[in-house]
Amino acid sequence: MAKSTRRRFIASFKTKVCLEALKERHSIEVLAKNFDIHPNQISAWKREFIERSEGVFEKSSADHGKDDQQKLLEKLYARIGELTVANDFLLKGLMLSLSSRRLLIYRDHIALSISAQCQILGLSRSSYTIHILQKVQITCRS
Repeated sequence: MAKSTRRRFIASFKTKVCLEALKERHSIEVLAKNFDIHPNQISAWKREFIERSEGVFEKSSADHGKDDQQKLLEKLYARIGELTVANDFLLKGLMLSLSSRRLLIYRDHIALSISAQCQILGLSRSSYTIHILQKVQITCRS
């Protein structure tokens, strides 16, 4: 015996059936026969349609979706900006010696922390710190 698959209906079809049921021009049995579905299914869709109809006049979930989408876009643009700054910083440090890369690190960089700059330039944070401490010791001795 073959297993029958469950039929799935698209939203536009369900809406069409519900509107016809709400018009009450025909009985649910007649509509069920016309649309080739069970009368209980029409009643269930009609009930759900009526329950959710209040939401049409409230702030729609599509508006919430637009707000969420706008927030996501802002977040993505911010991330693109961060990556652009990092990329520009990295281009300066390409093919330089270790000591030259250390000199590219700015303690007061607006967008990148010292750790981020070290990571982008392929330096360990501790090697930069040791370099700074050596500079301080040299200046203290002088």
